[in-house]
This record gives sequence, structure tokens and C-alpha cells, in this order.
Amino acid sequence: MLAIDLSPVCGAWTGVGRYVDDLTTGLVKAGTPFQGVYQGHHGQLEPRVATRAPHHRYDLITGRIGLLFRLGPLLRQHGITCYHATSTIGVPRAWSGRMIVTVHDCFPLTHPQWFPARQRRLFHRLLLQCTQRSATVITPSHDSADTLRQHGISSPCVIPHGIAEPAPLPQGAAPNAKPYMLTVGAIEPRKGLAFLATVDRGSLEWIHIGSTRHDPQNTIRQTMVRAGAKLLGHVDEATRQRYLAHARVFAMPSLAEGFGYPLLEAMNAGTPVVATKLPVFDEFAPSAFLLEHDPTAWRDRLANLNTSDQARCDHINQGREAAKRLSLNAMVDGHRTAYGLT
Repeated sequence: MLAIDLSPVCGAWTGVGRYVDDLTTGLVKAGTPFQGVYQGHHGQLEPRVATRAPHHRYDLITGRIGLLFRLGPLLRQHGITCYHATSTIGVPRAWSGRMIVTVHDCFPLTHPQWFPARQRRLFHRLLLQCTQRSATVITPSHDSADTLRQHGISSPCVIPHGIAEPAPLPQGAAPNAKPYMLTVGAIEPRKGLAFLATVDRGSLEWIHIGSTRHDPQNTIRQTMVRAGAKLLGHVDEATRQRYLAHARVFAMPSLAEGFGYPLLEAMNAGTPVVATKLPVFDEFAPSAFLLEHDPTAWRDRLANLNTSDQARCDHINQGREAAKRLSLNAMVDGHRTAYGLT
């Protein structure tokens, strides 16, 4: 019996939450039986059984367990033979069954300056555990897989995230009176939002959706506000989709990403895109969409996508074609193979 860690399902506005939500929903649609475990915060673990997953509605097992090392006995109690830790903080101790671990990114290895020493040590310990316990390691990009190989994970399984078919254009007028550039994501240094504040947007307004994750002294927020950005914070899914569908341009100036769900989602929605030239984006986005961090190049690209109907049409068509290659069904099938179910 398969069990999946549902803990990261904290909302589709996070990449990890979106991944777990889409994966479990897709598994249910594919008729794949599984049980779910929800690990609460502050040392409490709350086990849950799920035979259906859409919209975060789960059947619950009653009772509580304590810290992570007590998760193994719980899994044995419920006849679990394969456990999928959907994030690097959900790896059970005292567990000898088959283990699958999703490593969404390798930032503690590639950008150690962004993390305290304790967090870096925990990540290295996780990789050691995966090696010692012969865990199957899933990662969404070849970029992360290359880094994992350099740190002892010999055969990581690359399963790119996927997305459903484009939804119909949301009904109603555009949510903003003037043409705008949209950014989506947490406010933190690696998202490159401070760089975007230096770019001349011309007549485009700037709207940002996303909460603050790490911004000491509100430096990034203040820089964005001075550049004229409207910070909407966290919004519901329907509102986010409306802003995405009506944006003149979607911008993603990240310094590093494990995958980049918002970029894929924008291409799928038919919104013209400009993003940083990162190895992970090179794996699924057309090269014409990607730029180095050069304010002049970004200024010119934004102006072109705002004013040229031909450029917009080319970007929309290329983006949608690229998004078709990363389907939700393919992501689910890849996981079923990793679970040994096909």
C-alpha cells in the first residue's frame, strides 16, 4: 500500500503545495489507491487516510502521534509498504519500507549563503539518509538532478511538473484599468524582484501577487513600492487566474528556481512571458523568452511585448506549444512508475 505525505498542501500559491495538490488529484483520477499522512507543525503529527484528494478534502484517521521518529510505526500499523515524502522535511525515521523522496530544489547546495548553517546541515543529512536507505529520489528538473549526482545521489528520477489543459478565459472585465506586467511568487531575495524594480516598464503598470517570505527590514517590498508596484499579497485562485489571463506580460526575474510553476502556468494561459535565463527554465521554456539580468534588454523586451501584436502572437503560440509538452497526466504517470505501479 502506498502512502503520501500531504503536509505541503498549504495552498496552490506555493510551488510545493501546488505539486502535492496536482499529484494527489491526478492519482485519484487515474484510480490509484493511496493513503495520506498529514504532519502537523510544532511537533504534532496528525495521520490522515485519503482515498480521494481533490480540494484538500480528506478522510481522517483519528488520533495523534508525536515527532517524526514515530511516523514509522504508524505506517507499519496501517500496512504501508511504500511511503512518498513529498518534501525534504517529511522523511520518516524508524522506517524500513520502500521510500520515495521528492527534492524540489538544491538551493542549500547551490546557494548556501541563503540558508543558516543548521538548515544546510539538515539538507546534507537528508541526502545521506536517501543514499543509506536506497530511497528513490524524484526531482522536477535535470538541473537539480545534476547537482544531486554531484552530492552522492547516483540515479535521481527526473519527473517534470505538469499542468492541465488551458482553462477558459475567466469571465468579466480585466481586473486592472491599465495594461500591466504581472509577477507572482513570494517576496524574497531569490525571486529577483529588486532587479525588476530597476527596469523601465514604459506604460505598463506592475502588479505583484504573493506574500512576503523572507525580506529583512522590508527592503525588497520598499524597493518594489518605490518602483510603482502594486502589492496585492495573497489572493484566491480565481482572482490570480484573472490577473494572469489579462496581463500584457508575465515576468519572472528569478535568480534561482527548482522548477517554476508560474512560468509554465503563464505559457499555458497564453500570456506573453519574459524570464531570467536559468538552466531550469531552459528545460521547458522557449529560448526567446529568456534574458540575462540586463535592465536594457528587459526594457526593450517588455516594450516589444506590450506594443507589437506580432511579437505577442509569436510568444503566445510558442508558449502554449511548449506547455503542452508538460502535461499533468505525464507527471502522474511518471510518479506511478516510480511507485512501481505500472
